[in-house]
Amino acid sequence: MYKKALCICLVTMLLFTSGCWSRKELNEIAIVLGAAVDKGSDGQVEITVQIAKPSQMSIAAAGGKSGGSTGRGEGAQVLSSQGKTVFDAVRNFVSITSRKLFWSHNQVLIFGEEAARQGIGQMLDWFERDHEPRARVWVLAARGEAKDILKIPGLIEPVSALGISDAVRAAVALSKSDQVNLHDFLSQYSSMATSAAMPRIELFAAEGGPKFRISGMAVFKKDKLTGWLDGTAARGLLWVRGRVESGILVVKIPGSEKGELSLEIIKAKSKIKPEFVEGRPIVTVEIEEEGNIGEETVPVDLSKPDMIAAIEKKQAEAIAGEIKAALKFARIHKADIFGFGEEFHRKFPKAWAEMKDRWEEEIPELPVKLKITTKIRRIGDKTISTSPK
Repeated sequence: MYKKALCICLVTMLLFTSGCWSRKELNEIAIVLGAAVDKGSDGQVEITVQIAKPSQMSIAAAGGKSGGSTGRGEGAQVLSSQGKTVFDAVRNFVSITSRKLFWSHNQVLIFGEEAARQGIGQMLDWFERDHEPRARVWVLAARGEAKDILKIPGLIEPVSALGISDAVRAAVALSKSDQVNLHDFLSQYSSMATSAAMPRIELFAAEGGPKFRISGMAVFKKDKLTGWLDGTAARGLLWVRGRVESGILVVKIPGSEKGELSLEIIKAKSKIKPEFVEGRPIVTVEIEEEGNIGEETVPVDLSKPDMIAAIEKKQAEAIAGEIKAALKFARIHKADIFGFGEEFHRKFPKAWAEMKDRWEEEIPELPVKLKITTKIRRIGDKTISTSPK
């Protein structure tokens, strides 16, 4: 996968050598595949980049095998630079690489925890303003320092930036994290009410050394990291935002003390309905979900309609529990992670103008009603279980 991506970079860059006065020769640039932003020393900004190694790209493009390894993934190397601003740090790379960084193929942009807690608004400005960085680059927040993530090869893709990009795309299989690009995050960040969120990435111990994983969400108030949403609470956020695409719900088998069912989420949608009752704002969240039965741990007679109805009730309760976990986080942090304020602004613009300045104080006491409808679509090829009792 990474060789294919590097070859694409090479072919694309070769197109720039076709006679234009502003062309960028391959021997004049360093192609950025991934970037990390951390707090530097003495109040500076530290930028870490993973850049493609042209020699490895040439070998891959020719269909050959590359030799040797940097320890950070074949075909790439990781370098850091500091400066008073992001642009200053980026330009300072010239003294290290003797080349200007080329950002059009950057896959991921990771913010370190300390930098994120202090505020990333100023750090975002250059990435939004300059013409080379892509608005569709994936953004993530790291536990600890972001640069450490880029130094660790993935389990399958040795070039970490490409592996992280693949992991972000694969996260929809669990729906316990989201796919957020720079454009999406900036839209949330500029919202009058919604607290922005991006996926969390962290290191974990594995055989052969630490590896990275996408796990939960990082929540921002304005431009500052305010907290982490873990597994079920993260999916609770995505239920309300209408971002759940797949995943597994494990529920208790009705009438069984220990038995459990694994239910595959196959379809979900949500709707937020804001209203005023006796002058107070109230929100109703409607969730419609469909799933398949994928596994059982004790015998269940799935041919009985009453059993299916009872399982669907358990399914709805499980979804409600995940949403309530996210609601608890929102109330503790006074953070509108769901976008309720935007819905009031859209439907009741005059009323919103009067309450927007106190919206943060409304969140802890905001009544939220849940209406959840679930449906079991498929039970597999068995109706009478053969699982051991």
